[in-house]
Amino acid sequence: LMMVKRQQIIGSVLRSRPVPEKAEIVAEFTRRALPKFADRTIVPIIEKAFSIDDVAEAHRMMEEDSHFGKIVLKIG
Repeated sequence: LMMVKRQQIIGSVLRSRPVPEKAEIVAEFTRRALPKFADRTIVPIIEKAFSIDDVAEAHRMMEEDSHFGKIVLKIG
């Protein structure tokens, strides 16, 4: 679908950017992207959800790099 619409995904590292620039990027993300998560236009892919008691197993999965989606810890 992305190729049909000629869309692309671009990643970036904020570490070396000045704090004001980082703040501007975060504000823009908050304004443009967070509403899309709220209305479920964008839905994260969750590989597996673990209880906090199974944090070691979750960490093992992350270290093995055997997951595609997000690893979620359920607290409470």
